[in-house]
Amino acid sequence: MAEKTRIIGIIGAGQIGSRHLQAIAKLTETTNIYIVDTSTDSLNIAKQRFKEIVNNEAEISTSYLTNQMDLPAELDIVIVSTNSNIRAKVIEKLLENKKVRYLLLEKVLFQSSSDYENIASLLKKHRTLAWVNCPKRIWPTYQKMFSELKQAKNLHMIVNGSNIGLGCNTIHYIDLMSFFTNETNIKINSDLLESEIIQSKRSGFIELTGTLRIETSNNSTLTITSYNEEDIPFIVFISSDVSRYIITESDNKMLVSNVSTNWKWTETDFITPYQSDLTNLVVEQLLKSGTCELPDYEISKQLHLPMIEAFNKHLDKIKFNRNNICPIT
Repeated sequence: MAEKTRIIGIIGAGQIGSRHLQAIAKLTETTNIYIVDTSTDSLNIAKQRFKEIVNNEAEISTSYLTNQMDLPAELDIVIVSTNSNIRAKVIEKLLENKKVRYLLLEKVLFQSSSDYENIASLLKKHRTLAWVNCPKRIWPTYQKMFSELKQAKNLHMIVNGSNIGLGCNTIHYIDLMSFFTNETNIKINSDLLESEIIQSKRSGFIELTGTLRIETSNNSTLTITSYNEEDIPFIVFISSDVSRYIITESDNKMLVSNVSTNWKWTETDFITPYQSDLTNLVVEQLLKSGTCELPDYEISKQLHLPMIEAFNKHLDKIKFNRNNICPIT
């Protein structure tokens, strides 16, 4: 019996989309990949990045499209890696016109609070299962940490650094705290955000500085601060009654102490995987078992909404004209 050819789509071939493509190029099954972007420049970058991957185990073909309506009628998986301002409309158009088994969505999911429930209803209507690409919970070091923190009564995380991108990156650490604590019921205090608005590197989007404080229903906390000054190192501190970690992700280093060694600190490596080495693992899990270790849509929706509402509250307080959206991506 001939091997089944997998049909995978990627909508949005920018920086992250092209990394998803590189990962899928490593699959060990015969796969047809369809990459969609309205920008021919982005498609050309994706073509070049695909060529960088050598796969001698499987036949992988690519098609580059400028219109998502040219996708096949049925797809195993579609990765939606567009910017947040158009993602909901892209998903609506996709599901109303194509049959998709699984969706993998980039974050920040959507800019409008109403989109979260609308897309949830659409997924249910079309019987499509979706997950959100908050991949820190599948990084090997954080997975090892998870097993060490299982006995912790509560958890406290502090994330600090210069211009770390609160709008873009906060959800990664909210998701990580949710992973460690198995909590999705969170409250977010935005009172310590700065009033200055920073224009994002991506046109039409903004960034914020200052501090967000997140608390779960079991009293675990996350404090995340982005400073507008330069040269403040990016550090993640995780503390519990069983173990503590000081992580510098950019340097691939970590200090660890735990109660069993009387809190003696030791230095160890912290491995930061590339997205181009992760998406293929997620896709293989989905194709084999129908699920994966990323947060599913419902979990991520519960974590996204309080964050969007906290940012909106702050933007309204400083009288920023946000046109009923939260302009982050």
